[in-house]
Amino acid sequence: MIYKSYLKILKEVKDSVPPEGKSASDGMIIQKPGMIHYAPTKYIDSISKEGLLPQKLLVKKHPEMKEMLAKKWKDIVANKLDVSRDRINANNIVEYLDMLHPGNSRCVFAFFSRIPEGIQQYKEYLKSHTPIKILLKKLDSSDEKFKVHGVNFHSIKNWPALNKDNIQKLCKGGKDWYGYFADSDPNNFFQRVPHAAIHTKTGGIPPFALKVLEECEMPHR
Repeated sequence: MIYKSYLKILKEVKDSVPPEGKSASDGMIIQKPGMIHYAPTKYIDSISKEGLLPQKLLVKKHPEMKEMLAKKWKDIVANKLDVSRDRINANNIVEYLDMLHPGNSRCVFAFFSRIPEGIQQYKEYLKSHTPIKILLKKLDSSDEKFKVHGVNFHSIKNWPALNKDNIQKLCKGGKDWYGYFADSDPNNFFQRVPHAAIHTKTGGIPPFALKVLEECEMPHR
């Protein structure tokens, strides 16, 4: 089922026309396959000590981030749940996220590829956000149990469970994710681009399973 959905994703991306006449390889970063989370650069030092935290733990440890979380998710929640934007605020955003999908506030989200740097609408976002690679092998070899589910998968309403083989195929899609990012922007890519929700026993992803990416990672030949 997942593999068929993956083929549909690849077909849709290949049929997509990149903006400004660019090819799907323009701005793509060649790297070893992996799951990528984007975090505000100013919080990288904190993440290196605490790890990546899901929304529920994040706002508990850092209450000042509630406003940022509400701003990021307000439009998505309002559209998906048909709720007035005025009713959504920093004090209730976590509850609304769990109404959006059970467990939403208790997982860490990641893409199957880095965002193409050649797409105009992401230039400002990429200046203030840093990609972090989630090292599932290290997580798997530890006592930290985890599950991965697919989000925004074509024609699949619920979040399907992904196994190691599914994840590897999706991460190897590489430049085939270009069309999804090109048809979105930092304001709506979590609604449009297929990505993953990672659930762990403790809620977050510890520092030892994270790698901050600063330069292109060349794959082994």
